[in-house]
Amino acid sequence: MAITKKPTVTADGTQPSIAITKLDIMPIVRENQDIVKWRNYTRSAESRVPRRALLYSLYFDVILDAQVISVTGKRRDAITTAGWQYVDKDGKPVDAINELIDSLGFAKLLEEIIDSRFWGYSMVDCNIFKDDEGTWQMTATQFDRRHMRPELGMVAYRQYDDEGFSIRDGIFTQTVLEAGEEKDLGLLLSAAQYAIYKRGGLGDWATFVEVFGNQILDAQWDGYDEDQRLLLLDAIEKMGNNGRLVRPKGTEVQFVPNQNNATGALQEGFERWLDEQIAKALLGSTETSGTSERTGYAIGKVHSEQDEKKSETDTDFVRRILNSRFRKILKAFGLPYEGGKFIIPEQKQKLSLTDEINVYVQMATQLGMPVDHDFIYKRTGMPKPADYDAQMKEKAAQKAFNAQNTQVSEENDGEESANTPPDKKAKKDKKPGGMKLSFREKLALHMMDFFG
Repeated sequence: MAITKKPTVTADGTQPSIAITKLDIMPIVRENQDIVKWRNYTRSAESRVPRRALLYSLYFDVILDAQVISVTGKRRDAITTAGWQYVDKDGKPVDAINELIDSLGFAKLLEEIIDSRFWGYSMVDCNIFKDDEGTWQMTATQFDRRHMRPELGMVAYRQYDDEGFSIRDGIFTQTVLEAGEEKDLGLLLSAAQYAIYKRGGLGDWATFVEVFGNQILDAQWDGYDEDQRLLLLDAIEKMGNNGRLVRPKGTEVQFVPNQNNATGALQEGFERWLDEQIAKALLGSTETSGTSERTGYAIGKVHSEQDEKKSETDTDFVRRILNSRFRKILKAFGLPYEGGKFIIPEQKQKLSLTDEINVYVQMATQLGMPVDHDFIYKRTGMPKPADYDAQMKEKAAQKAFNAQNTQVSEENDGEESANTPPDKKAKKDKKPGGMKLSFREKLALHMMDFFG
């Protein structure tokens, strides 16, 4: 058997970690999984001499499930897109470390830290360097989890041996970041049981569709002619899904419609329920990670708030690890870390263009605040009229004219009210139905009288 030579350069052009190249990594064992194996592998990982290799091989199958990909990806994306920043003790950004934050390796580091929620305890080997352009870069490589010995603080050369190297002594204390608790087996431990049942249930559903989804073929042949039977069987096999059949003379073929009322609702409901359990195990809610017959606005809103709370918890978890364990690695590579910390700056909620324009209108009309018209034209993209100044002067003159007429009308109204008998005055200030006129209605009547 040919032995594949380990790479001397990684995909990003950097040298792989010396620690990684020492490991004798075996291929992932892909096999049919069942609940009995899940229980046995769990016992092996929790025994007095823990071995996680078999359980992690099971996890490699579980993470291929679409629901698992969706839910874990949601929590992972919330961390990698959070807008991380490193500031000094005065709150000013540190350019060198922020340059590092913008690298692919730092995004990988964030993924590995949040993945420790799913896989359990993790070891990440970090390497920080400057590229050809003098920009700070880094790599973050997760040790093969099958080789980890968390209780001993070491990595075994082979997945079932105890001979290896310690990450808590020597140079590796400056490059290896530990995330999670030593005995933690991750949220995938709970989700795995539902993923196993789901895989079996989908197989049953596929069999159901194959059996009850097609018409039944009823073929007859002359029972005394064996050659005719063989020719008929050969014709049916060659028919496939094309719907064409060539049969020997004297045979009879009839397609019988399937009258079974089974719809597969049982299998579909079971598969949906298993997806919900996976979402609960990995996310804590269901309505934001799939569809449900009972989904409504109220339920969806509550679950969305739960997702936001979960994101805050994940953010705090990652931030604390960065500000404690990763800062030691920054120190080892000579970056200016003193007194600083990783933060996520608060982002102001951005208004839509419609809401923004409504705010400007309320500022001008209700609060009487001046608004820059040029800014609004630029913000909305509307062309400014060529005779803008002339139109504004005309509107100002019209406004002054209206104000003057309103003042005159109010004075006349006051004199007329003083000379009008009480009964006639009350009658004038009322509508035909007996309701009292409002100030705007009285002003409109006076304006109509004034302009004829």
